[in-house]
Amino acid sequence: MRQDAANNRDAIVAATRQLLVTEGPGVSMRTIAKTASVGVATATRHFPERIDLLEAVSAQAVGDIAAVIEEHLDRFDTDPRTAWRTTVHAIGELQLAALAQERRRRGHPTTGYSAAPRRQTSAPPILTLWSST
Repeated sequence: MRQDAANNRDAIVAATRQLLVTEGPGVSMRTIAKTASVGVATATRHFPERIDLLEAVSAQAVGDIAAVIEEHLDRFDTDPRTAWRTTVHAIGELQLAALAQERRRRGHPTTGYSAAPRRQTSAPPILTLWSST
């Protein structure tokens, strides 16, 4: 793959990953392309089906998790409890970093967590799930 094509592909995957966090799974290919600074045609040439793009994002996330595990693997022999804790926290930081970047972009402080308002339901989702069986 040519370097410019590889750069475009990487930009599309990075934009999708960011937008899935900030906009949710319904984000349009037009928004993804705009965020990646490519045209919609370029984005769809790289990822003809939405599932292709989601697979690329998933593969990148799995690769990031594998890298974190590899980084902490040596510590499991000497102090497994601490190694587990630091590994899990590091994996969690992969998602928190994306949220923190978005919060900074929108002018919010990066400390604490403030979820977007959610639609009120009659029961918490897990209770709704349990009561339907």
